[in-house]
Amino acid sequence: MLIVADDELDSLQFTQLIQRAAAAPAERALPLLDQALALWRGAPYGGLHDLEEIKVEAATLQEATLLVSRIARIEPGHAAPLVELCARLPLALRVAGARLVTRPGWTPEVLAARLTEERRLDELRVGDLDVRASLEAGYQDLPDAERVLFERLGLLPVPTFTAWMAAALLMVPVSTGGDLLERLAERQLLQSEGLDVAGQERYRFHDLIRLLARERAGNGPVQDTVRDRFLSCLLALAKDACARDEYRGGFRLLDSGAPHWRPRGRVLPDEPMRWMAAERETLIAGIRHAAERGHAAMCWDLALAGVRLFEIHGRFVDWEQTSQLALRVCRDHGETQGAGAMLASLCAVEAFRYRREKALALAEEALPLLGESSIKALTLANLSAAELALGDAEAALAHLTQAVSMAARVGDALSEAVLLQAQRPLTAEGLSAHEPRM
Repeated sequence: MLIVADDELDSLQFTQLIQRAAAAPAERALPLLDQALALWRGAPYGGLHDLEEIKVEAATLQEATLLVSRIARIEPGHAAPLVELCARLPLALRVAGARLVTRPGWTPEVLAARLTEERRLDELRVGDLDVRASLEAGYQDLPDAERVLFERLGLLPVPTFTAWMAAALLMVPVSTGGDLLERLAERQLLQSEGLDVAGQERYRFHDLIRLLARERAGNGPVQDTVRDRFLSCLLALAKDACARDEYRGGFRLLDSGAPHWRPRGRVLPDEPMRWMAAERETLIAGIRHAAERGHAAMCWDLALAGVRLFEIHGRFVDWEQTSQLALRVCRDHGETQGAGAMLASLCAVEAFRYRREKALALAEEALPLLGESSIKALTLANLSAAELALGDAEAALAHLTQAVSMAARVGDALSEAVLLQAQRPLTAEGLSAHEPRM
């Protein structure tokens, strides 16, 4: 937690009180914070030059809530939303409290509503106390490479960052990207989240620092190119992970024609689906970002790459929502193959849920849009399973036979073997035991 003390109050006494509070248990820390607040309230707002930064342990939610409630003289329950919107940054809490004190007509809810808007950093200023100016002090001192990375991280719609992302943003090796992220963390512009399940070091922005990064990133052709390269890198790595781990034996994902960009250096671990699991939130954010920008091919290709992850982890809501989003974008932009792929994906979701009527309808809609492929073969198999469950064994056998033949023609030995096994005497038990896959 960063405490900013004004040079016009007794900084030595203030520092000692804060340091003692940081080291004390909660019940002893609050009286010490009260004494520090008494100094705060007695000091003028001015004097953000010549600041002294004091590093202390981060306050708990309870301690931070009590802190802002005592500054603003409001009930702790009313202070809680402000604490989160100020991201527990003491300077921001002080500004928020001061704004309530100097504007008697404002309720905490009024200020909270103003802080949820894009102008949050504009609102976190009173007198000479300015959260943006305080945060910018660290940003302005950055060397060129770190400064550009900081700005470009603000372009990404993802919650956390890893070395491969930094590599994509700057077009540098993965190892260099990791080093630059570490330097930003050392300057307290990023927070380390530790290692993820794939063994990657992950970093996160403090909420208010993310806002500053977005401001400094700007918008324009260069920024659009950076965003596109990030999506291209995400797509390349996701499809590589599927190809190396899950989709063997000739199974091939469809290709949208969207660009792929691969970073220099190793990213995927020995078990590539661990990387997919670690990047689940990144993948979903990438799909949404591609949809928002109207990149239909990128959107459905990313959604299709995520299907196996969602399947093996039982993330049916993620699976359904990303496929539905990509389907809407494909229809809006006339992406016929993508629409077929997303209908096939949604058919598989319904097949897993044993919603036979919905699976049948989706399969019938998807099949005319798909060329010969592993996915079309599996969609025929899902159609066959639905038909058998609904009592049409003759149609079920015909479509399953087509599925086996198609898998053989496209060289998908894995799907062919699975479908041949399902071709044994068609009973409800036999076909229901077959798990549809994408």
